[in-house]
Amino acid sequence: MKSYKATLLEVDLLEDFLEEIRAASTEDIEVFKSIVKRAREAVEIPSREFADEFEVAPSTIDRWCRGVARPHPYVRQAVYFWIMSKVDLKIKALLGELRES
Repeated sequence: MKSYKATLLEVDLLEDFLEEIRAASTEDIEVFKSIVKRAREAVEIPSREFADEFEVAPSTIDRWCRGVARPHPYVRQAVYFWIMSKVDLKIKALLGELRES
């Protein structure tokens, strides 16, 4: 189990990530790539789960991360909202762990 301080640091980083997503433009493909990559790592979202949510192949998610495929801005916005919900859930889980310890 992580230390109290390490968990608080992770919560702070995730909250900063949420703010970055909220401020992100759906028009900037470089920002989109970065957010998708970071979300997959920070929130540990498997490609299959990500793909299933947006009814695309896992390889499409990989292409989004590399900038090879560019989803429509409406899809990017939906991706941002979905990622924000996942990040929020992780923050709540971490805070729950802190309360239990």
